[in-house]
Amino acid sequence: MSETADVDPVAVTYELPARTRAKLTPWPNGVSGNPSGMPKHVAGVVALAREHTTGIIGVLADIAYDKNAHANARVAAIGILLDRGWGKAPAVMLVDVAVKNLDGDALDQAIRREMAALAAAKIIDVEPETD
Repeated sequence: MSETADVDPVAVTYELPARTRAKLTPWPNGVSGNPSGMPKHVAGVVALAREHTTGIIGVLADIAYDKNAHANARVAAIGILLDRGWGKAPAVMLVDVAVKNLDGDALDQAIRREMAALAAAKIIDVEPETD
């Protein structure tokens, strides 16, 4: 986040620029965004990598159970194994804002305040809104 003295912490944006939003529009029905599919050289690399899956999972398991391995390596191996086996845990962000009786503007202001606080704590990275 750029730091300037005249930036209002409430004036943070959580929207993509119009140029970026325009690029994210879905393709019309029946039209593929990648009509030729995955390039063959990429498919070959994918196939080669998949040939090693069983062995690599074994190596990760060995690291995870090796009491002499560095703790960081064990934790990383365990995390990778759990992510592959059970999927990544959903990311949850708890925001303590009463939203029951907020109209659109009040809700927008509350969101901006929370985002500014998260940005100040360096939990998220936001850029100030520019007109």
